[in-house]
Amino acid sequence: MLYDSFKNYIRNSFTELMGPDVPIQIHSVLKNNNVHLDALTILPKGESISPSIYLNDYYSRYQNGASLNSIIREITEVYETSRNQFRINTDDIMNFNCARNLVAYKLINYDANSELLKTIPHIRYLDLAIIFYLLLERNGYAGATAIITNEHMEMWQTDTDTLYALAVYNTPRMLDISFTTLESMMREMIMEDLRYHASFYKELEKISDEGMLTEETISLMADDIMDQYTADSGQSDMFVLTNTSRSNGAAVILYENALVQAADRIGSSFYILPSSIHEMILLPAKEDDPFTVENLEEMVREINLHDVAATEKLSDTIYFYDAESRTVSMLV
Repeated sequence: MLYDSFKNYIRNSFTELMGPDVPIQIHSVLKNNNVHLDALTILPKGESISPSIYLNDYYSRYQNGASLNSIIREITEVYETSRNQFRINTDDIMNFNCARNLVAYKLINYDANSELLKTIPHIRYLDLAIIFYLLLERNGYAGATAIITNEHMEMWQTDTDTLYALAVYNTPRMLDISFTTLESMMREMIMEDLRYHASFYKELEKISDEGMLTEETISLMADDIMDQYTADSGQSDMFVLTNTSRSNGAAVILYENALVQAADRIGSSFYILPSSIHEMILLPAKEDDPFTVENLEEMVREINLHDVAATEKLSDTIYFYDAESRTVSMLV
């Protein structure tokens, strides 16, 4: 089945499921880094906002053997979960007196988003752009957000400077700094993944607790994986700077004194490696540093190419924070 036929099948299936009175639409959405995705929206009567469910990955899974019925079931589950988790009041968007308290900022690549930046307020920062969004709901690591567009600014009768001032105040208040070692964050992510799979298989197979992974077993397994990683990489002095939600956390470098505090904890100036739009990797600058700028650039390019989703890539540029002058510069 070709992609257009797949989209029509999905739309027709949900028309049958939801009834002819519920609008089912599939529309193209311009995402970060000029990526265009197809979003399914379902808008029952009495609801003004619908979660966007992107179909591109589902088609890839269909091509790799997933059945259409299983895809319909999963999209239905995602839709119902999103509806129940995020109950959004449209006044939060329409009324600026409400929206002003939810304005936050994030970082995207400037050159890779020339088309998107024509439609949204932004501020140039190095080779990046500071853009603005509404943080409507927070739920663990997930959240409901809405990019602020030029149309929003018109409706609110506001300007970019005002949005920036609000975001400078709101973002650290809503999304606190998270600063940890790369090893610690990787270990935590591994443990979360192990917990998820343990609970997933328990639910899937309906088996008893006997023989399931315990928290102690999960911790020991994570230690073994991390020991192997450290032995293979030889890297134990990298740090991760993000926010507590781990979403759009690269913007933490804009927080007042965030880099000053990082330099104090690291004990030196440092390189800033743009891991993704969600976090920055900090590497201490040492006199006996085995890394060259070329090494670091190659590392970041390889990670961006193979390990970062197209919509989450930030930059291939290496930055440097000078602890003495308290300035950030691009290394080119």
